[in-house]
Amino acid sequence: MRMEVVFKKPVHALLCLAAICATAVTTAAWAAGNSLFVAPSIALAFSALAVIAVARNHPQMKPVLGIALMGQCIALTAALSNHMWQIDSHMVFFAALAILSVLRDGKTIIAATAVVALHHLSLTIAMPALVYPDGTGLSNLGRTGFHAVVVLLEAGTLIYAIRRQNDLMHQQTALADAHAHYLREAQKVSDQLQHPKDMERHR
Repeated sequence: MRMEVVFKKPVHALLCLAAICATAVTTAAWAAGNSLFVAPSIALAFSALAVIAVARNHPQMKPVLGIALMGQCIALTAALSNHMWQIDSHMVFFAALAILSVLRDGKTIIAATAVVALHHLSLTIAMPALVYPDGTGLSNLGRTGFHAVVVLLEAGTLIYAIRRQNDLMHQQTALADAHAHYLREAQKVSDQLQHPKDMERHR
């Protein structure tokens, strides 16, 4: 089985997930009593990014999907601003990063991790209410640093696992090709032994 076939279904599944998340973000904003424009607009923008990348079969489609899925996490955290569940929404970042491993692409994990780091660091200072339910930007820097360490540990582990999986898949493909070649050669030898006169005539 070729890598293109293996990746096709996960790509479409992640695209559907990004679209579903946009609906979840709108629901979360409504439940938290927040604006139904800001967070949903962020979610829709990232969903549109994913749709365009898949529709055009962009060379960097997988990293773009990773960015789009993390964008949904960003939108969800913003939608729950000033809600007691906002801090719990940070777990979605870790879950989304793990989900992206189905693409078996290290660049996707790196891109998604970079988005999380940029989001947390910039908004912790500039607009802390969109990230944490309490405290000022500076008081939450330690919390952001702790989150960064956990995300980096997860990302590093996922990248290592992806590389191992890809190596195993390439080995299996090489073995399958070698086996198929062996069978073809064996069939040729068998045909020569069974029909030696016909083989001579065709020479």
